[in-house]
Amino acid sequence: MILVNDEPYAPACPSDKTVRAVAQAVCTSARPEQRRLVVALYCDGQAVSDEQLDAILDRPASDFGRIEFQTQPVGAMVRATLEQAVEAVHEADALRLAAADLLDAGDQPAAMKKLQAFFELWRQVQ
Repeated sequence: MILVNDEPYAPACPSDKTVRAVAQAVCTSARPEQRRLVVALYCDGQAVSDEQLDAILDRPASDFGRIEFQTQPVGAMVRATLEQAVEAVHEADALRLAAADLLDAGDQPAAMKKLQAFFELWRQVQ
């Protein structure tokens, strides 16, 4: 049995299809503006960890009695990611200004801590 967002998945699953092929079919079966990404995968009731993911995806879907995909709309995920990036950029700008003020005041150790936090935020945005 294959479930997508707790609903039965209608297309039959040929025994030679891998879990990866089923996931791709699930994500691309809708119109482009309705495309989805798999955000969680459960096989026989067990959550698939990041370490197990590639091995599970390459296995035949028929190896499992139950496969559950949890998905999210691509558009919503992109918007949320961009909103988080914008927030981080604003926070980084505040850190940059604080570092400059600390340097002007001659407090290099505190300024370096602010700059370190600034660069860490930029790394996260990247």
